Amino acid sequence: MKKRAMTLWLAAVLAGCAPAVKNKIDAGPAAAEIENALAAASAAAERGTYLGLKEAGRLYGELYGSARTRRAVAPAYAHALFRLALREKEIGIPGGASLLACSRLVEENPSLAGWAAWLVLADTIPSRIKGVVKDVVLSASTLPARPEAARNWQEEMKRRAEEAQKTEDDLKQKSLQDEFFAYLFLARRCASASLYDKKDDVDQVLRRFPESLQIRYRAAFCPQQDEAALKAVLEAEPDFVEVHGLLGEAAVGRGQLLTAENNLLRAYEKIPESPHYAILLASIYFLTEEFERSIEFCDRAIDIVPEYRDAYLTKAISLSYLERCRDAVDVLNKIVAMQYYLLGESHYWLAWNHHELKDNAQAQLHIEESKGRLPTNSEVFGLAGTIALENGEIDRAEKEFTEALKYNEANTEALFGLAAVADRRGRWADGAAFYEKAAGALTRNEAALEDKIAQIKAAEMDDTRRAKMIGRQEKQLRVVRATRALAYFNGAADWANAGKAELALPLAEKAAAHPQFREKAADLLSRLKKTA
Repeated sequence: MKKRAMTLWLAAVLAGCAPAVKNKIDAGPAAAEIENALAAASAAAERGTYLGLKEAGRLYGELYGSARTRRAVAPAYAHALFRLALREKEIGIPGGASLLACSRLVEENPSLAGWAAWLVLADTIPSRIKGVVKDVVLSASTLPARPEAARNWQEEMKRRAEEAQKTEDDLKQKSLQDEFFAYLFLARRCASASLYDKKDDVDQVLRRFPESLQIRYRAAFCPQQDEAALKAVLEAEPDFVEVHGLLGEAAVGRGQLLTAENNLLRAYEKIPESPHYAILLASIYFLTEEFERSIEFCDRAIDIVPEYRDAYLTKAISLSYLERCRDAVDVLNKIVAMQYYLLGESHYWLAWNHHELKDNAQAQLHIEESKGRLPTNSEVFGLAGTIALENGEIDRAEKEFTEALKYNEANTEALFGLAAVADRRGRWADGAAFYEKAAGALTRNEAALEDKIAQIKAAEMDDTRRAKMIGRQEKQLRVVRATRALAYFNGAADWANAGKAELALPLAEKAAAHPQFREKAADLLSRLKKTA
């Protein structure tokens, strides 16, 4: 953004909304100090970064607190707060604190009355934060810009919606005249326009403001992320640390977890008030199976948003994998008590943990709740089948396992479960077929784990951390291979019971390749060869 003289803030930003206010400072011994503070605030705002806008808001706030400088800095202060509010939405800082502060500033200064429509429009732009936090975060729209309208909240909201719609055309026109409005226009269109309209809007604004770092930044992640453009912005202004957050978020989506971690840690270091960065880091550490670290970042997100359900759920699942089942149950019960969101997932993990704690009565209650809320989730029906099987309810177990396979044919819990049901009923051929399918699914799981180990070996990281990560994957690999050998052995036994020695032999040979089943499989092979 080009430098603007302090006396032209309002005129340049909101032409026609209100008369410009001169930033004239009365002479006196502190005049130089005030002018220095104004210059520092203006320079911080001009950087256009989150950190710069935050610093500008602080400096202008201090100046606004003095009767001597209040009127002079009000327009610049409002401008900085407004831009900061948009950036907070983009980096997932909830609460709308800057938008609320800007709204109060407009109320206190009649000369800024023209800002009201833009505040309403900005309030409609959603926050880019993982998960649902709307029901626990105060929206800026709950504070009407005009106090007299607060007497009827619903009517005020309706009026605001109508006024916001009328503002759209005006905003588009202004977006080609002023950089501030161009940024607001892109932010608004990103949330509401179609993919093609967004691209056309971005191209048009970029042509109008080709040198603006702020516009280049805003255009580089909506409608699609342009990694090269983001890196160019960061190279031009290293203070644009929110770019690291965007690069990290995109890398998570591509499965490049270590690249994502590096970027998100750099963003989080400078902007620890963003729970969005914290929950993304928690997700990364969950996926790398560094569960203690994942819990740490979940707690950091919860410290900022005390009812952040995504953070609670990630924490609970991490506790589950650490076999801290009772702690996990306590966390999950908090989500259930909050209601509305992630209840299906929470009830599933409550069932999972109660099952691990050998409390199938409680597990049954929660799995039924989860089935009603997640009616197409294979894992839910798989666990429901396991609980039924352990309770001796064979018919219900078969029904649950069969339902699980509708949604995931490779659900090994359901495949082993249906094989067990078939075995109990003496349907040996059916059991053998399910065991073979389970072995095939486990072979694919083995390949995925081997690929993951190769990626870890090739990644740049601390050798100690690498060794721990590889160790965890190799432990899983041993379990998968042993489980597959079990499937082969059981399948061979079932084919033998069905009188199909020729089908049993190749499975028994595969089972014998695993040291854990070598002796048992050799004995079975000996008997099979006699009958073949």
